Amino acid sequence: MDSVNIAGISIPLRTWSKDELKGLPVIYSFSYRFYDFSFRGSQMILLESGKEHSTPTAYRKAADRIEERFGRPIVFYFDNLVYYQRKRLVEHGVYYICGERDVFLPMLLASQVKKKKASAKLSAAAQYLLMFHLQVESIDHRPIQELAKALPYSYISIAKAVQNLEDLGLCRSRRDSVGNKSIEFGLSGKELWEKAKPFMASPVKKRFYCTGLPDGHFPASGISALSIYSHLAPDSEQTIAAYAKDWKKEQFENLNTFEGPYIVEFWRYPAADAKSVDKLSLYLALENDPDPRVHKELEFVFESVWKKS
Repeated sequence: MDSVNIAGISIPLRTWSKDELKGLPVIYSFSYRFYDFSFRGSQMILLESGKEHSTPTAYRKAADRIEERFGRPIVFYFDNLVYYQRKRLVEHGVYYICGERDVFLPMLLASQVKKKKASAKLSAAAQYLLMFHLQVESIDHRPIQELAKALPYSYISIAKAVQNLEDLGLCRSRRDSVGNKSIEFGLSGKELWEKAKPFMASPVKKRFYCTGLPDGHFPASGISALSIYSHLAPDSEQTIAAYAKDWKKEQFENLNTFEGPYIVEFWRYPAADAKSVDKLSLYLALENDPDPRVHKELEFVFESVWKKS
């Protein structure tokens, strides 16, 4: 294959050599033909399979593995797709080119699948990016490829998070001369927080008690974290955060909704600090707590974020 057609434009392809495939799992180098192509200044990798269609989950897994290795968006080429196949690929975030009319790329959706309405809330990954930016390290002007290597999210997840932030007017994205996309916040510090606050949600999905924790590190959360950051005395129960994608309920001993020496909070995104959850996420998790003592110390912790910056 020498070229593909995108939005009426013929895009040349460059076929990969065998040497360029070194380091990939054998299943991928044998299952797909690899091509380089560029569209609207963005460098991408096109995968063409001679086999029957796989599942969207399998394509997503392959894209994540190959993208992690080469740091560029992965696009699949298909000769034809029926409606439900296109719909499922889009739902799973699998980029593809099918013929001349159906195209789903990071910067372009030109297919018969209806585009979802922009979210009115921050996604978990977008909220994580914002918390990291405000409290740990600025991500202004840093390429998405670089962020994907430093943060616990894939290139695709970060690209979607940036789009989410951009849709809500919290940032804008730019591409450099070679097509690398980066993020730029117009505001900083407390001003950015206040603009973003209406779109935020508590990071806690569910809370349970348990009698024992599995092996692994769990950052302090809830009142346990608040007692680390403030003068509040800790509760008798120890509260910890468990990233919902890393842990399952069955891994915790006697998980229940009533009592236990541990309170487990399943979080929508991972903690940015090894010792305890970050201060702003903690604020979101506890802002509706009815205890006035908690509110007093929570406000102290909240204001300390901006004094430090």
